[in-house]
Amino acid sequence: TICDDESVTIGSQTFSTNGLHTVVLLTSLGCDSTVNLVLTVNPSKTTNLTQTICDDESVTIGSQTFSTNGLHTVVLQTSLGCDSTVNLNLTVNQNKTTNLTQSICNYESVTIGSQTFSTNGLHTVVLQTSLGCDSTVNLDLTIKPSPTIVFTPVTPVTCAGISIDITAEYIAGATCIWSTGSGNTTISVAPTTDTYYSVTVTNDGCSAIDSVL
Repeated sequence: TICDDESVTIGSQTFSTNGLHTVVLLTSLGCDSTVNLVLTVNPSKTTNLTQTICDDESVTIGSQTFSTNGLHTVVLQTSLGCDSTVNLNLTVNQNKTTNLTQSICNYESVTIGSQTFSTNGLHTVVLQTSLGCDSTVNLDLTIKPSPTIVFTPVTPVTCAGISIDITAEYIAGATCIWSTGSGNTTISVAPTTDTYYSVTVTNDGCSAIDSVL
């Protein structure tokens, strides 16, 4: 029994096909020496594989492991003892990492994929690239406070039509806009009925709104 890349030679004749092969030689005494060869030829095997993995994965064939792009060839054995050649055409796609630094106001949030974040700190989300590999997003999130507003006087009281000053106190460097359209810290008003006056204060991109009666 041989494999299909092998042969058997008897005398001057070589055989590599299945069946009965007869060769007549001569003995040392000049008589016929007939050799009957019953030959079995087992096939070798070739397997072609095409596979795609991510760069944190690998493919093992026999005792060999592969994790790089290209053509990799491994020669194993069939159950009949002949070559079993495996040709692996391997494509390795890259994982992706994205680092984000973001600041938001305390009434805002950031959504990545299906996850939403509104607290300080590092948040990690693992998504998938278009090629099916990990896309890791690291979000370093800072939460900025909204400005605090304090009114003076806290509860303004005046007679109808009599002017009164209302002051909005807040962190230095912030800006304000009253419902009257004034951008000053203090407004003078002379309401004839009970009236709400609201002010919006903005600092470092974050706003707060409050009102006084």
